[in-house]
Amino acid sequence: MPSNPLAGSRGRALNALTPAAGFLLLLALHFRWVLTHFSSDGYLYDSGWLAYLFASGDPLIHNPSSINGLSFYAHHLSPHIFLFGAPLARLGLNGFQILALHQGLFFGLFFVGAWLLATAAPRDTPGRTLVMGSAILIGAAANALFQAAGYPHYEIALLSLTSLALAAWIRGEHRLFFFLLAWLPLVREDGGFYAAYLCLVCAILAFGHEPADRARAVRLAAMAAIAAAIAVVSVLAKPKLFPGFDAFAMNFSGHHWNHVTAGFVVERLRATAANPNIVPVLVGVAVLGACDVRYLLGFALMTPLYALYMVSVRPEHGHFTLYFALPWLLPPIVWIAVYVRRARSQPPARLEGLAILAVSLALAAPVQAAARVPGNSWYVAEWALRRRVVDLHAIQQFSRAALDVARRDAAARRRACASMGIAALVPNSLQPDEVVDGSRALANCEVVLLLNGDMSYGPLRARAEDDGFHRVLSRYTAELWQRQTK
Repeated sequence: MPSNPLAGSRGRALNALTPAAGFLLLLALHFRWVLTHFSSDGYLYDSGWLAYLFASGDPLIHNPSSINGLSFYAHHLSPHIFLFGAPLARLGLNGFQILALHQGLFFGLFFVGAWLLATAAPRDTPGRTLVMGSAILIGAAANALFQAAGYPHYEIALLSLTSLALAAWIRGEHRLFFFLLAWLPLVREDGGFYAAYLCLVCAILAFGHEPADRARAVRLAAMAAIAAAIAVVSVLAKPKLFPGFDAFAMNFSGHHWNHVTAGFVVERLRATAANPNIVPVLVGVAVLGACDVRYLLGFALMTPLYALYMVSVRPEHGHFTLYFALPWLLPPIVWIAVYVRRARSQPPARLEGLAILAVSLALAAPVQAAARVPGNSWYVAEWALRRRVVDLHAIQQFSRAALDVARRDAAARRRACASMGIAALVPNSLQPDEVVDGSRALANCEVVLLLNGDMSYGPLRARAEDDGFHRVLSRYTAELWQRQTK
């Protein structure tokens, strides 16, 4: 018992305020980032597409006309999109606000899960403060998080639910654990594999000498088998229930895996060995594994996914860019859980806390930015605060009106084109062949809508000027260019 009675109450207040303050800060930061993204450099694939789906209120979440005529379920089985978005759409939020809220909420919840894990260690544990600092760095500032945020996608929910569920189990909140476990398969068809991963981690951590511990571990292992079976059935059933898109071939196998050659594998291994989001984790696995074999647990169970990504036909998977780096944050989260479990039975060495903190610092975006690590994503946090948010509804109205005018004459039909940034704002007002990027010629376009700041703006503007287009109107960052007749 502390000598000062107020010391304990101050500690409890700190433990309550830190996750709340961190959650609100991350919610606000990522919410604003998404709105600045659509204001400046929106992208049809996939943020504009997802914003449309979140607001559609359609249980089958049919894709906008600029994508294809399929249900999104042909790409991914994700009831989570409808379940999260439909209630908010009914409250009057638009798709950009819903996606922004989704990203802010789940980036914030990932931090909360990490913090609740770290603070589950007994207060007198050596190095507890170091691990709490690690939870802040991993949960709020990891470069992989900002890298994923830069390309808004809903898969952050898989990571957040896993982190929260692990914290719930460690803290004995079993009802919350089972609820989060059940939600994971709703996020995407492979969510069951994340649930299985989580159950196996908990099963191994639960295993002990007492009969009750062994029985609990067996139950968790059985749940892991059920979760994995759900994932397998979902993956196999998806193309039969919702045909039209071979997601596995598109994302992984390509043309019967013929892309996998010796040179290909060597290139992927070299890229992995130079990836600043991965190397610190591998070093941490080696150092901490020497202290307790359970520190290898999170990495070992994720190895099949890492291997699948590394042989994927898509370089985004194989190089762990965009949100594909997120699974590398799960081993450090499991380290914290292992540390807590060790602390409850025997005091872990302070070296373990130092090792976790050192890896967390190496993974942190602001640290990588200060060290000038190439490709760091700290700019996301900076731009989220610095860039402006424009009236997106006004740009939508401007774009739709311009498209309507261009199509009014039947002879000029399909001669309106739009950049990816504009298509992200009005995805259901365009056809696929009307969306242009920096590689598309404008010969068949009479008018072109550009978003000033998106990734194709420079090349498209140069091509438009060369082809005799002139900017005739603008609204905020949206520009209307028209071919001048002689």
